[in-house]
Amino acid sequence: MKVYTKTIFKDIKTNLSRFIAIIAIVILGVGFLVGLMSSSPDMKAGMDKYYDEYLFHDINLKSTIGFSDETIKMIENLYDDDVIVEGYYEVDQELVANSQKVVGRVINKNLSNTNVDKLKLIEGRFPTNENECVIERNNNTFLELSINSYIDIDDNNYKIVGVVANPSYVAKEKEPTTIGNGRIGCIVYLDSEYNPLPLITDISIVYKSLLGLNSFDDDYIDEIAVLKSDLELELENVLDKRKSEVYASAYDTIYAEVYNSFYDNIISELLSMGLSVEAANIKAKELIENQTSTIDSETNKLVDESLNLEDATIYLLDRESNSSYVNYDMRVQMIADISLVFPIFFFIIASLVTLTTITRMVDEDRGIIGTLKALGYSKLKILSKYIIYIIMACGIGSIIGVLCGTSLLPYIIKLAYDSMYFIEEFNLLFNWNYILISVVSMLVVIMLVTIGVCLKSVNEKPSALLLDRAPKPGKRIILEYIPFLWNRLKFKYKSSIRNVFRYKKNFFVMVLGVGGCSALLLCALSIKPSLNVGSRQYEEIFKYNMIVNVNDNDLSNVYNLDVINDYILVEKKTAKTISDVTLDCEIIYTTDKINDFICFTEDGKEIKIKNDSVIITKQIAEENNLKIGDLIKLEVNKTEIEYTITNICFNHLENYVYVGCDSIANPNTLFAIVDISVEVEDKVMETLLAFDNVDGVEFTSQTRQTFDNLINTLDYVVIVVIAFSGALAIVVIYNLTNINVNERIRELATLKVLGYQAKEAAGYIYREIIIMTIIGSLVGLVLGKLLLSFILYTISGPGLYYVTNISWYSYLGAFLFTIGFSLVVDLLFIKKIKNIKMVESLKSVD
Repeated sequence: MKVYTKTIFKDIKTNLSRFIAIIAIVILGVGFLVGLMSSSPDMKAGMDKYYDEYLFHDINLKSTIGFSDETIKMIENLYDDDVIVEGYYEVDQELVANSQKVVGRVINKNLSNTNVDKLKLIEGRFPTNENECVIERNNNTFLELSINSYIDIDDNNYKIVGVVANPSYVAKEKEPTTIGNGRIGCIVYLDSEYNPLPLITDISIVYKSLLGLNSFDDDYIDEIAVLKSDLELELENVLDKRKSEVYASAYDTIYAEVYNSFYDNIISELLSMGLSVEAANIKAKELIENQTSTIDSETNKLVDESLNLEDATIYLLDRESNSSYVNYDMRVQMIADISLVFPIFFFIIASLVTLTTITRMVDEDRGIIGTLKALGYSKLKILSKYIIYIIMACGIGSIIGVLCGTSLLPYIIKLAYDSMYFIEEFNLLFNWNYILISVVSMLVVIMLVTIGVCLKSVNEKPSALLLDRAPKPGKRIILEYIPFLWNRLKFKYKSSIRNVFRYKKNFFVMVLGVGGCSALLLCALSIKPSLNVGSRQYEEIFKYNMIVNVNDNDLSNVYNLDVINDYILVEKKTAKTISDVTLDCEIIYTTDKINDFICFTEDGKEIKIKNDSVIITKQIAEENNLKIGDLIKLEVNKTEIEYTITNICFNHLENYVYVGCDSIANPNTLFAIVDISVEVEDKVMETLLAFDNVDGVEFTSQTRQTFDNLINTLDYVVIVVIAFSGALAIVVIYNLTNINVNERIRELATLKVLGYQAKEAAGYIYREIIIMTIIGSLVGLVLGKLLLSFILYTISGPGLYYVTNISWYSYLGAFLFTIGFSLVVDLLFIKKIKNIKMVESLKSVD
């Protein structure tokens, strides 16, 4: 047993490079799989920990007529001790900061004892009097403000004494608003201890029972849905009661004003009749009693005019209504979607090459296996040697791969997201599911093939095992049947080409291994251009760059703006498909003038919308198996309508159904082409939003910027994939070259005996490697396109349609990278080929 164990370690020592190569492949396979798949859970866990620590609200209630303290108590009683509830005042309004007008968000709450959405002090201190405030940290879109500068709010001057961080605002992007230029310029916090709340506009709720759940998991989302449903029933009564309270309060105030007005009028009339002041007052108190019903009627009329309680509502919002939360979840999920494909493909390649290495090792040990059988060792005993060998290699590789993967890759991804989010917490988790799946899968696959290869040899007779396998016989190849080419080749090239196809197993593994690496490289180089749908949507498809939501047909004030070069009025309705798959979409009723604003293409050919056209976007057609001539059923405001499809157009973002009409009866949207810089957009938006007939303004450049920021996070992912793919390519080519050299050691020795120089002998092998690398690279370019298509299909979602966008330089880059890695490996084998000992290599075992 002691001698048997020594042979295992002797094999490792003798073939250390092979052992290390197996470890390297396992490190790459396991590390990449675990690391990339762990990145998304790590990112989500870190943000969730921050949310829990600073009690980011689970639900936020907003009321157009405010809340009373009783509402807060009702919520607390409804959930017993399971909730933390806080009411505060929030309003978006124009203010002046650094002598500059800006749209700000003013939040008035108890800053010294915040219960929900706790503020983290970044710099300075909290207010200590009524003339001080703190501001939200700059998110790259806020106005540059600093401590000791001043902000004017409703003619009151406040000194900035601190900078804080609110878990509601973790995204470094614009915070939208419905006033001014549509973008918040700063967020200001007043302390209710020194500035009494004018009204409770918001109530934020944290459920203690949900603190243990990850905010981004389905369990949390399901629990919130149930809690929202319960709360909605209670809010109906809250709204009715609040309407009564507001009406009663307004009635009391206005009644007093009307009463005093009537009384003053009566006094004036009596005084004009010559009564004394004292007599007039006495007489007025007899007369005012007769006016009670009139005063009441007038009061009710004025109250109804001043209040619009019919439109009063309470908005129940969860975290999915928070733009920072939604953006973070969407972008982190994109990494999760990509990680489902890249590492698995990577893993398969690593496993395939490892199996080839093991097969070669067992073939080289045929003599040892034969000797062990002749000495009486059982099949299981012989197998255990290789099983232990594999377990050691996979064990060491898995440990290093898991440690590197779980710490390195998630951290690199985190660095990419630091430019877009304030990531306060970052958890490096050991996701045991991913670890066990990758480690066990790698071990099982390699183990099964090792056992299969070993059994094939173990089942042979000892006498057969003690003999070397006969060399592969030479065969004519297809190229030899083309004399025009074959006869013009030199002998050394003919020999290399023949040998490429002589060792079919090596050729097959080399092509697949190198092809897989080339495919991964092509995907890495093309994933960013393929996902960059913002530029294609807003440059190639949509020619308009401004959308204005309007509520009136008379838009002369809008048309007269100098910045508008051209425009079209359309009617837009929100709808959803009710065919095989439900998809949210928008119906655009338009005239044929829309052809000047949208480029409709079908299978690469431009099409024009006509008065009777019904054009649907490609994703609607594919998801619902619709084609031209079919009926599409849509639901609009709970009413079912249907149209016959005349064309299917290409589109990346959102889904549309374009319906051609002679004229538009009820236009509500204006598409405009404007020629202005991004810096001027805010001023134009502010001008438009000041018009009563304009409800909203959107510039496509802002939406495009959001997608551009999303794509920029992929830079680190691309670098990681290229690095790992390159490392894998080097290991793959090294392993297979090593096998090729070892299998051909006699041939190389013979060449040296015949007088070949070291470089010429090396070229004998290198030509074969380069040929197989070129073939593998070309196969990989085809495979890479298929892989990229599958990745894009996987990460596409409703209203998000990706297609492959591979440029010629991506193909060239992937090809040259792969060839370059092959050349690096070739340099490593020059010394080994040079040091081949001719006499020992040519000895026979016979």
